[in-house]
This record gives sequence, C-alpha cells and structure tokens, in this order.
Amino acid sequence: MISLDYHTYNDLASIDHADMAVKLLFENGDIKKFWNKEEDYDEIYDAIKYHNKYDIPDNLSEHNKTLCKVIRDADKLDLFYLLSEGFIEEHEEAQLISDKVKSDFENKKSIKRIDAKNGNDLILLHLAFIFDLNYKYSFEYLHNRKLISRYFELIKNKELFKPYFDMAEKYIEERIDKNVR
Repeated sequence: MISLDYHTYNDLASIDHADMAVKLLFENGDIKKFWNKEEDYDEIYDAIKYHNKYDIPDNLSEHNKTLCKVIRDADKLDLFYLLSEGFIEEHEEAQLISDKVKSDFENKKSIKRIDAKNGNDLILLHLAFIFDLNYKYSFEYLHNRKLISRYFELIKNKELFKPYFDMAEKYIEERIDKNVR
C-alpha cells in the first residue's frame, strides 16, 4: 500500500501528484474502477498527467490540450482559494525576491519551481499562476471572489509585495475586459 499523506502541497518536497495519479490509474489499472470506456483513456490520461506541469506538450491533440487547460485552470483556482483562506501557509523571509523570479513575474511569465530560492519567491510563484490561466471564467472567478486581495491580506510584508499584487489585479481585470475564451 502506498502512503499518500505527505503533509505538503509542494510536489518537489514529496511526489509529483499528477505522475502518481496516472501511475495508480493506468499502470495499476484502477481507472477501470471509475471509467470503463477505454476509448476515453487517452484524454483522461493527458488531462491528469499534464494538469500540473509547467507546459502542455505540443504533440497533444487540440482536444486533449483543451481538456488539460480546463483541469489546469481548475487546479490553480483551487490553489488560490486555499491560499486566500490561509490553508496553505506562506513563509515570508527577510530576503529579497530573487532577480529571476522578479523578472519572470514582471514579464508576465509563470515561474519555475526550481527558480524559487526562498519563501518570498514562492509567494510570487503562486501569484504568477494567473499568467497561465486560460479562460475568462477563471479570471472572473478570481475577481468576483476577491481571491487575490484576500490572499494579499494574509501577507505580512505588504510593502514588498503590494506592487506584485497590484500588477496581478490589473492583469486579471485586463483579461476579463479582453474577453479571453
């Protein structure tokens, strides 16, 4: 029996939960307990496997890419909810934000976990998830539930992080106004 109780949302500190899920479902055959239409397994596999990866592979069908994007957005919205409610504790540090993390954020890019060198970097890594959202609904969800401002209220060093949270709020409003997907 595999123990799945890692006490962390950080896959680097435990396991890649998407890889573990596809292993359990497809290598162990557990998918048959939930879904018996084998013709759907390809898209289910891709949607689970790539929902937490930095990029979606180019070689997936457009249909499977769309499914991945839907699951990825849902996963990020769930994370923002957990952050805004304080279920995921952030560990701010006296250190400044790393140059690479700051640059990626300011260029509206997702931040790679390996580039996050301290707790402050992790806050921006989480906030930068907005740059990988795909659908108007996702931006509206964040905006209507005020998840970014609620997340900011839990931040201790407001002076350091305010410009980034302001940029995030502006980006969300722009994406809603542009009528993305």
